[in-house]
Amino acid sequence: MAEEGRRVLVVCERPAMSERIVAILPAPQFDLHFAPDAAEAARLARDQFFELMLVQYPAQGLHMREFLDEIRCRRSPCRYSIVVFFSDPEVLAKAEKFRATSDCQILDASIDDETLRTAILEFLLYNTRHPLCAQVRLESFDPGLPDVLMTETVNVSMSGMLVRYEKPVVIGSRFVFSFEHPGLADPVRGVATVVRFSRLAVESVRGFAARFVSFVGEDGERFRSFIAEQPPLQPRT
Repeated sequence: MAEEGRRVLVVCERPAMSERIVAILPAPQFDLHFAPDAAEAARLARDQFFELMLVQYPAQGLHMREFLDEIRCRRSPCRYSIVVFFSDPEVLAKAEKFRATSDCQILDASIDDETLRTAILEFLLYNTRHPLCAQVRLESFDPGLPDVLMTETVNVSMSGMLVRYEKPVVIGSRFVFSFEHPGLADPVRGVATVVRFSRLAVESVRGFAARFVSFVGEDGERFRSFIAEQPPLQPRT
C-alpha cells in the first residue's frame, strides 16, 4: 500500500511563485499538480480529487465565478476541497467577495516563505469536519497503540478523523484502519497516522486526531463521496 502525498493543485502562471510552492510543500508529504490557468484547472478537477487548490488571483482562462461554479458543482470530486486565492495585497481585496459565497480562503503571496507555509498548513489542518459516529477497527504498526483496537469516530474530514480513546498514544503512531458505517456498503480501509491529542476543552472528548495516509484501492474515492454528503460540523456560538 503506497503512501500518498496530500494532493494539491497549484493554478499559477508565475514560475517564481510555483517554485516557492514546490520548496515549501515538498514531496513526498505533498503531491503537487500544476495548471497554467483556471480553464485547465477546472478540466483536471472534473475527475480528480485535490485536497487543496492554490489559485493565483485573478487566474487566466476562465472567470473566477465560472471556475468556482465548475469545481463546486455536485458532480465535482473537488466540491468540498479547500480553495485558497493568493496574490499581492492590492489585488486580493477583489477576491473577498468569493470568501463567503464559495467557501474560499484568501492569502497574501507577499509574505515570507515560512509564514506562507504555516498559513497553508493551517488551511489543511482545519479542513471541513463532519460530526459522524462510525465504528473503527485499528491495527497498530507501532507500540503507541494496542495491536488491535475497536473504537469510534467523533468527527471526520476528507483528510482525517478524531477518534475516541481514553489511554495515551504516541504522536506519529501508524495503524491500518477499517471504517464502518451503515451508509457504506463495505468498510473503508487504509492507513492513518496520529497527528495530535484531542483538545478536551474544545472537543469535549478524550482521544486523538489521525490523518489518512493512504487508502486501499477505490476506498478513498468511496470515502470522499460518502463524507461529501454529510452535514458539516457547526462552530460553537
